[in-house]
Amino acid sequence: MFQELLILNELVRDIASMTEKFDHRTIETKITPFPVRVQTNRDYLMQVIDHLIQNAIRYSNRDTSILIEVTQVNDSAIIQVCDRGDGIPQSQQALVFDPFHRIDPSRARATGGTGLGLTIVKTLIEKMGGTISLDSHPGAGTIFTLTLPTLGTQP
Repeated sequence: MFQELLILNELVRDIASMTEKFDHRTIETKITPFPVRVQTNRDYLMQVIDHLIQNAIRYSNRDTSILIEVTQVNDSAIIQVCDRGDGIPQSQQALVFDPFHRIDPSRARATGGTGLGLTIVKTLIEKMGGTISLDSHPGAGTIFTLTLPTLGTQP
């Protein structure tokens, strides 16, 4: 796996800007003012972030914005993708990373997808030495949190 030095601040801003342009959705960013540096695979990370944003767009109301936050805590980079959609029922949260799992199978025709996206996201983030978790409350939305090792500690 080819790795390179990335500044997450710039990468996330670029992805948010492209998404706003092509998907016509408001993407808010809350990004720490100091550079968050990681050594990882750019293509994998872009695929992971893009998939989480596309899920947030797909499962939230058109008139709500998506929020992406980037920060660093000690030697960990934290990227959060937050939506204000329907949320994921507590009973389904542990299953969302399982292959072919759909929270509501009846939505498969309307929203597309195979139920593999979050499985791929989890596999890629783990290959990069990171983790993924979620926090969701029905009616309040979902936050996916990516954690990656950084190069250096926060200033």
